[in-house]
Amino acid sequence: MSLAPISRSTLFLALGVALALAGPPAAAQESRRVGNSLGVAALWENELYRGLDASVTAYPFATWRAGRFFLRGPGLGVELWADEAWKLDAFAQWRFDGYDADDSDFLAGMDDRRETLDAGLAVERKLGDFGRLNLSAAADTLGRHDGQELELQWSYPLGRVEGQVRARWQSDALVDYYYGVTAGEALPDRPAYEPGSGLTWSLGLLTAAPLGKRWLLFVGANIDLLPDAIQDSPIVDGSTNTRVFGALAWRFD
Repeated sequence: MSLAPISRSTLFLALGVALALAGPPAAAQESRRVGNSLGVAALWENELYRGLDASVTAYPFATWRAGRFFLRGPGLGVELWADEAWKLDAFAQWRFDGYDADDSDFLAGMDDRRETLDAGLAVERKLGDFGRLNLSAAADTLGRHDGQELELQWSYPLGRVEGQVRARWQSDALVDYYYGVTAGEALPDRPAYEPGSGLTWSLGLLTAAPLGKRWLLFVGANIDLLPDAIQDSPIVDGSTNTRVFGALAWRFD
């Protein structure tokens, strides 16, 4: 395990993961209750790509909402419509998947896989004591992977902890861009690989606890169970992706 430098990509990827996990916890089911806050966080994450080590990264942490507009990590959104049970949002969020080929000896000779901006719609259905369901659909807007992603998430209360179960489908174009190997990139120990679409299952836990009137403590963990389309890639090492984070924030509203 290594202590990673805070590069731009690492910073925003970590922030995006943390705030995605921190999106409405059991102790604060709505962002309005969490409020606007600023603090620091640390993220531990294993690496999917061969030749890259697990890392621990420290980074700024923030939550923000003003009326119908909200910030969640490297993304922005607007609440288009809502009633007591339903909510519809439009969002745009950076996808910081990918790698620089010179990050790993095993990836040498590969083309870099680049970040992109995904945009789409998200629908939320509140289920009372049974938590809530979220369905989102997003597509690439910059022509990088030219793919799509659908995600269904069930969030449910477990006392002061919120449990999360996600099913995330990614199109063949998206999976191939980030985990495929073209004929021109192939080597004897890195054969050409063109995966199809994949369905990733995720399990997560999150809690947010007030520390006095202004301080908030966030703690969360998430594990992705990767589909065969990703596991079987010659540039991927492992069948799961795990993230653990903690954040301490000062609420200023």
